[in-house]
Amino acid sequence: MAKYIAKVNIKNYNQANHTPFCGEPLGQALGNYSETPIAERILKGEKLPDSLTDSLMEETIRMIEVLGIKPNLVDRKITVDITSEGFCSMYKVVKENTSSSPSLCHVGHYKAATKNPALAKMYADLMSLPYREGFSPERWKVVLDGMLPKEKNNWKISRLRIIQLYESDANQSMRYIFARQMGHLLEDSNILPEMQFGSRPGKMSISPVLQKVLTYDIARQTKSVLGCLENDAISCYDRISNKAGYLQCRRLGMPNNAIKSLAETWSNMVHIIQTAYGRSQSTYRSTRKVPLYGAGQGSTNGPFFWLLIFWLMAESLDSTLRTLLFISACAMVVASRTGDAFVDDSHLGTTSAYVDDPSLSMEDNTRLHELQGIGDLNRLAQHYENLLWSNGGGLNIGKCLWCLISWQWKNGRAYLATISQAPGALKLTSGSSTHKEVVPRFQPTETYRTLGVFISGSGGTKKSMEILRGRASEFAGKIGPAPMTPVTAYFAFHLYFIPKIGYALPVSTYSFKECVYIQAPALMAILPKLKINRSTARSIVHGPKLYGGLQLKHTYCEQGNGQLRLFLGHLRNRDHTGELIIISMSHLQLIIGSTKLCMNLPFAKYA
Repeated sequence: MAKYIAKVNIKNYNQANHTPFCGEPLGQALGNYSETPIAERILKGEKLPDSLTDSLMEETIRMIEVLGIKPNLVDRKITVDITSEGFCSMYKVVKENTSSSPSLCHVGHYKAATKNPALAKMYADLMSLPYREGFSPERWKVVLDGMLPKEKNNWKISRLRIIQLYESDANQSMRYIFARQMGHLLEDSNILPEMQFGSRPGKMSISPVLQKVLTYDIARQTKSVLGCLENDAISCYDRISNKAGYLQCRRLGMPNNAIKSLAETWSNMVHIIQTAYGRSQSTYRSTRKVPLYGAGQGSTNGPFFWLLIFWLMAESLDSTLRTLLFISACAMVVASRTGDAFVDDSHLGTTSAYVDDPSLSMEDNTRLHELQGIGDLNRLAQHYENLLWSNGGGLNIGKCLWCLISWQWKNGRAYLATISQAPGALKLTSGSSTHKEVVPRFQPTETYRTLGVFISGSGGTKKSMEILRGRASEFAGKIGPAPMTPVTAYFAFHLYFIPKIGYALPVSTYSFKECVYIQAPALMAILPKLKINRSTARSIVHGPKLYGGLQLKHTYCEQGNGQLRLFLGHLRNRDHTGELIIISMSHLQLIIGSTKLCMNLPFAKYA
């Protein structure tokens, strides 16, 4: 079993082998850790020999040119020395039950050392030494591969996620030297792409979902024609081009010896398979014939290296390509963006730039808008796929989805155009292949899942409501027969059920009746566990303790509170999401036709 798993894992980690920064001729010319004269020429912005660039895509050449541009960074020196205070702060946030260390050196061992200044200083020096001198200890070169199912009860080998367990001190030192230092440097320099919300402090996964919802809202308010694509990247951490990441590290001022130490660890890693039967006797590793790439999931450097790669891709985007563009009703706020991303889950979009021809009919002008939008989206999507492939990644085109928001007018009213009414296809090539694959398309009224939330281009909530209702029923089915005390039941409701369905509520628009419908099964199951009659007045069930209520959270209140937090937070931050909120409100104000601020008007009359 272990040998078969190893065979599949080798294939997975070798996927990036034929991409530009990994394979021949460019990847070979960069050396083991991007230390060769060719790497120096790239970082200095010098022209490379034609023998290296003749076979490269335009997007790869753009990346090489970007790597030669020195970023505008705040004045801060990168250090490879871990202080005793740094060691203590590292292990202060690490939970003692964290699985790690193939050598069986428990996390508790390091946490105990933080209590003794002499031990903390010793471990800090030992962890700094490899990065200072440019080597990797043999113990750091062993990793355990655990296999976790991506879906519940699906044990197919193709649907297992590889989780790597590093030596604890190796993993934490990577986080301290690379991810923490350079991550803060990039954030403080304000040069990371605004569209990326993953692997960044202070960012939330719900914000890109809100941007998508606002994009659809504005399109419906202004009757704009737009195309959007939901990308499905393949194993992003396992396909990272390490050498492109090393170049980015050198570009940010990381000392060469620190990069060499990391490269020695990754390129000489010995993988042991961990199963329920124990550790495998057989191992696998990168070889000259079958090299392995990627940072792997489980490494503290994985998310940061993906952020470095995504930053390089964002800098290399062609600024002449049409993207999403929205303007407020008063033309004072303009919001333009390529799309939204959370780690490797990305969304791209374009709005039609076609200008109506007065001599043509409305139907003809609409069709030209559609063709413009589809063409622009196709070019942007292909450009993104080429950038991703240049860095070792790739799109699973068969699992990507795209949608066209267009309009059909009947008796003065606009209706969302179906696929048959607005025909068109999106075709992309994958990697170096010239074969074009058709990207699946979904109806604008169809509900789809993005970052754990179910949304629709039409703004419909019926299907998402039923999904949340199903989760409430599942909770009720498990809670009902389970013996538990009232205290346990109370915490089960607030610490499990409410967070489970509450994540999507801030970007949803359920009415009070719909919220009652969603939570009803869970509430009916939990009340008997609390020794409360199911028919108890809901004012008592949800009322505050101050007035004698039970203070059980209500989904409608959770939805409203979440919406207010996002609304006020993004407006105060003056970020892109805040701009979209202002633009949507401006068009809403125009549609209502009142001189009074729409949010101050009685809700019942305009609901």
